[in-house]
Amino acid sequence: MKTLGVHYLLELAGCPAELLDDVDFVRTTLLEAARQAQAHIVSEKFNLFNPHGISGFLVIAESHLSIHTWPERNYAAVDIFTCGHFELAEIAMEFVANAFKPTKSFIYKIKRGIFNEFNNELETSEPEAVRNCHLNDDCASHILHPDGFLHQAACC
Repeated sequence: MKTLGVHYLLELAGCPAELLDDVDFVRTTLLEAARQAQAHIVSEKFNLFNPHGISGFLVIAESHLSIHTWPERNYAAVDIFTCGHFELAEIAMEFVANAFKPTKSFIYKIKRGIFNEFNNELETSEPEAVRNCHLNDDCASHILHPDGFLHQAACC
């Protein structure tokens, strides 16, 4: 089956509030993630809210990167959606996930635009848990393998 895109959803908790409320840091981090993924940046918009929090969006030729932060909860929600070279989305995902220094993260991967090659019908896929990491506990990555089971791997 052909997949048109890959969409990473990052749940980042325990991030330092000062990073999550620094619009320059958030903007620079997303721009650098896009550059490292060799994405073609089309436009950007970042907004710092009063009293706190940031929403930011990068339009890239390959799709988008977005973030919403809640410094008062030490939490950020990040989307990285690309079409084409899927391994480049993983580079952006890893960069962002590390930059915000979360103590706990949940990262999911969703294949987008899955078409049956025989009848060109759109099909669906379940989100794949890429990483569930608790840095304050025994850290573990969980990878969904082709056998359909989550397997524990090395720490993120």
